[in-house]
Amino acid sequence: MLGPRPKLNRHCMHMDYWAIKLEPFTKWIKHYSSCHKILLVGESDYSFAVCLAKAFGSATNIKTFAKLRVVKRLVKGFLKSAHDKLEENEEIQVIHKTTYPFKKWEIEKSAEDAGLFLVKKVNFRVSDYPGYENKIG
Repeated sequence: MLGPRPKLNRHCMHMDYWAIKLEPFTKWIKHYSSCHKILLVGESDYSFAVCLAKAFGSATNIKTFAKLRVVKRLVKGFLKSAHDKLEENEEIQVIHKTTYPFKKWEIEKSAEDAGLFLVKKVNFRVSDYPGYENKIG
């Protein structure tokens, strides 16, 4: 899954991995690397951020936002603003639940409205992220 990275359109919404320029000592945990700029939205107990920080050896590339009531609006606004800020071979990765009420967020539609398109969907497995505990649903 993390083989050769294809040349991608700059207006992509991606749910698998990002095409990035790797630094010499890049650390990976599943689809995430220490070179990614990561924004975690809606994480109530920060356990996913802690899991990534432990894998990377630091959290300097991770930002968090936890107010669930405004997450839908925040994600929609983020997708709109990100469209013009993406550079060649940069992508957005969104991980979210697809059960009720999360499916009502219509993230794919929001991305399309922002001029982005879905490249790939993958299943998220909690077991791939040691220390992460899903507290909500």
